[in-house]
Amino acid sequence: MKRILAIAATACALAGGPGIVRAADPATNAVPTPRGGMRAKTGGAIMRPLPAGSKAIVFLDALEDARGAEALAAYMKRFKAMTRLNVQTEKCAPGAYANTNGNVVIALVSKGDLSIMPAKRMAIVPAGADDAATARDLWKATVAVFSLMGAAPNDFNGTALIRGAAESIGIPFVETVFYKKALEEGWAPEPKDEFQKRLWDEHQAKKAAHPATEAK
Repeated sequence: MKRILAIAATACALAGGPGIVRAADPATNAVPTPRGGMRAKTGGAIMRPLPAGSKAIVFLDALEDARGAEALAAYMKRFKAMTRLNVQTEKCAPGAYANTNGNVVIALVSKGDLSIMPAKRMAIVPAGADDAATARDLWKATVAVFSLMGAAPNDFNGTALIRGAAESIGIPFVETVFYKKALEEGWAPEPKDEFQKRLWDEHQAKKAAHPATEAK
């Protein structure tokens, strides 16, 4: 009973509750932060590069029309923010989905029955034909992810969710760090805005002035 209640609470939060962690924008790798202030000092938060060969939770959108698109997009945003795991989404033709490279794959379809296949790390999850129905049905996707991870009942706890089980099969936690820290560690991407550009220029000037120190 505790397991069922915990799954239901998490699923409800994902299906309709507010996000509690800002998710990174995949187009810019940046996490939204207020303009100025802390962002001016730090450059904002960005994603640390994932280890080579990392696995992912892959949601395949095999819905036959776009009537549930809004609910699906909202669900995915909350799922990524709450789990902080490597999560990807892809469009897929109905019936053309397949598991690849050991990823956990959730195929969202318009018709059919719920099918969870732990041996393949894959599930087929029927979603509703409109936004309201999709929002009600998407809790099935959350339960499917839990099942495919092989997570124990006590893994369904708060925002930690299934992180331990995910990392045990190669799906990494997505870490965010400040852009300034990434510069200091030597892996920062090229700047995306004026705040990052200023920090980038300051860092390059510091390197030029103290090459021996920066090389250590």
